[in-house]
Amino acid sequence: MSETKEKKQILNDVDDMIRFFEKQVSDNQKGIQSAEGRIDAANAEIVRSTAEIKERVGLGKELASKLATWTQQRTTLENL
Repeated sequence: MSETKEKKQILNDVDDMIRFFEKQVSDNQKGIQSAEGRIDAANAEIVRSTAEIKERVGLGKELASKLATWTQQRTTLENL
């Protein structure tokens, strides 16, 4: 009878460990999914920011060109 109780106790201990590891795996999967969500959000922000930077660079080039033109015209008018 004692051997049967020991066997049941060992099986219970093994079942407890299995449940423990299953919970850890589940928690890790949730953590991974959460991290993946944050990565996706960060990637979307990078794409948005990159587009904004490109737009601002384009506007900056356009403004620099206009400034150069107006400066040249002003210099030309001063020399008349």
